[in-house]
Amino acid sequence: MQNGAMKAWPDSSYLTGTNQSYIEQLYEYFLTDPGSVEDS
Repeated sequence: MQNGAMKAWPDSSYLTGTNQSYIEQLYEYFLTDPGSVEDS
């Protein structure tokens, strides 16, 4: 049953798709300088 939920996750998550590269870039900025990324 969990496998079905995990397969559906990428289709419904805001962390994938078009947002994925944006999230990855923010994370790279955070790793370099945590103060460069807003807290929100």
